[in-house]
Amino acid sequence: IAGPDGMAFDSEGNLYVTVVQQGDITVLGPDGSVKERQEIDGTFPTNVAFARPGERRVLVTEGSRNQLLMLATAAAGLPLYA
Repeated sequence: IAGPDGMAFDSEGNLYVTVVQQGDITVLGPDGSVKERQEIDGTFPTNVAFARPGERRVLVTEGSRNQLLMLATAAAGLPLYA
């Protein structure tokens, strides 16, 4: 199994994507370009969600080491409901 899994948008329109077997969180810009790859401790990230409103960090589940990771981000998460 390999490929994209969990996804979440930040308030600037960037899409954070967990990529199973790639060992990072890929951040795509609004135009679809790869803006950043945030390396993680492990190779099986399966979900990503932004922390509390206004906080600039994401929580990532990682299955190869059975851990929950927290990573800093440049922007806060996009609110789920308006």
